[in-house]
Amino acid sequence: MTAAGAVDHLIGQMRKQQDPQMPPDCVGRYSCTKSSWRGRYRRIMCVTPNAVITQHPDNLAITNTYLFIGESDIDGISAAPVDQNAEEQEFTLSARSDKKSKYKAVKFSCKQRAALLTALYQCMSQAAMQGHCPIALKLLGTPDVYSAYKLKKGAWVPAKMRITSFAVEKIDSQGGVLWRLEYRHMGSPGAICLISGVNDPGAVFALSGKVGRSPRVFAARDRDGLLRQMQAAALKRMGITIAVNKQAQQTGQELLDQVANAERERAATPDEVPLGQWEAVRVRPDYDAALTSQALLASSEEAKDILQACPSPHDLCLDWI
Repeated sequence: MTAAGAVDHLIGQMRKQQDPQMPPDCVGRYSCTKSSWRGRYRRIMCVTPNAVITQHPDNLAITNTYLFIGESDIDGISAAPVDQNAEEQEFTLSARSDKKSKYKAVKFSCKQRAALLTALYQCMSQAAMQGHCPIALKLLGTPDVYSAYKLKKGAWVPAKMRITSFAVEKIDSQGGVLWRLEYRHMGSPGAICLISGVNDPGAVFALSGKVGRSPRVFAARDRDGLLRQMQAAALKRMGITIAVNKQAQQTGQELLDQVANAERERAATPDEVPLGQWEAVRVRPDYDAALTSQALLASSEEAKDILQACPSPHDLCLDWI
């Protein structure tokens, strides 16, 4: 081995030692504070498609594994309302350390609580769809589906909307997700009640996120029920309060035109010239994110190979250049 090769090998070994050790199927990894009779101490919490795993931050040794598939080790999840003055937000797992133990309250706090719970609820939902998570119905509740219409290019298009434990979704006839707005990403206000016309198929409202595209405008006969259920799910499951503006004096098309004009004006300034634009047509599970990230960072040919090697079809639509 040459001197240069030896140096490269040494650097590679050092990087391996420095890389955090985590489960190979880890969806998200979060720094938390655990509260118990022993006091408050730090833990790293990993969310996987099958379990919640905690690690010691110093040596990364696994301290607990709470399965939520099969005979679940998690019997309940609760999140206190967001405390604007707190650095970390609290949540509690009703869990057991092994199958012989009783369930007990295990308290944590985390700066990224909303992201952690979103990842956990999504993994539980995916496991339930595969028939592996019987406890999901108790922990997440039953999603509520509403008949609605979406305003698209000036016309109303029939749509179905689903309220889940972590997001509001637009779904197809088979229940597949066409669009999703997670509660943690909703703006303030997250929903706007708009003026409804005589030709509108229901009461009109808009949903908006903190960043990203223009608000999505919908109409539903049970608009108030849909918005109340969305607010209730966000508060109960995530501890997030979603504000609804009921004072708007605009129609859906007027709101979209106003936002489009503002975006055009902003894009005309030198500092706001867009670098690119993509349209996501479907939502893929979080645990496929690593492969998708590799594809986006690779060349076009390498990216094709990465995505084709995925065990399930990806929902990200890309035009290869």
